[in-house]
Amino acid sequence: MLIGGFLWAQVIGTLTSVLSTMSPATTDFKLTIAALNKYIHNNDLPETMSQRLRDYFFRTRHLWDSNESAKVLRKLSPRMQGEVLMQVNRTWLRGVPWLEHEDTAFLAELILGMHPAVFAPQELIEFSALFVVSTGVALCGGRIVRMNATFGDDMLLASPALRAREMVRSLTYLEVYYMDRDQVWHAAEGHYNTYRRLRRAVGFMALHRFVVLIAKAQRKLSLVQAIQRERVIVEGAKPNAKWKR
Repeated sequence: MLIGGFLWAQVIGTLTSVLSTMSPATTDFKLTIAALNKYIHNNDLPETMSQRLRDYFFRTRHLWDSNESAKVLRKLSPRMQGEVLMQVNRTWLRGVPWLEHEDTAFLAELILGMHPAVFAPQELIEFSALFVVSTGVALCGGRIVRMNATFGDDMLLASPALRAREMVRSLTYLEVYYMDRDQVWHAAEGHYNTYRRLRRAVGFMALHRFVVLIAKAQRKLSLVQAIQRERVIVEGAKPNAKWKR
């Protein structure tokens, strides 16, 4: 009976160990929630704030699974990585002109390097990057962006004055993946033809934005000059006070 008890304890311990390591993402998430609860208790945070923090972490639970998926994809050959990633990301790639027809190997490297992020409702997104919406809804300028939509695709422009000035605000919990300017150029350095095409695309984009800015400035100047002419005409039509007397 004693030997049987030891054997049974060994079996139970082994099964418990297997089950606990079956999903590393789930284990990591549970440890994070435990650490969050301890932080809330130690700092005596208000109940409303505590609930918001817990809600945020449960809304961002997919980030743990995303990291595991990236690890799996990196174990595939470059060709298979490209095939899988092109199939999964083909919808939003069509919305980015300078990525739509690029080299598969470059796109695979770029997509695997994208960073996940989650924004709470009514949160402003103020830094420059190319964002791909995974789930949620946001207001970008005057348009609504949803799943597989992109915004910030002019982040390759070095001058902030040439970039779009649209304000982006999340309307719900917004789950996105993003890449910044340095990440794109770093990935392009290993692909000579891609690097040349991107430089050419950025040049045309900058020229187009510059022409648009000049046209807007000319329209504003014309409007100001028209207002000044109207003011001169109106003031010239007023009767002279000395003539009245």
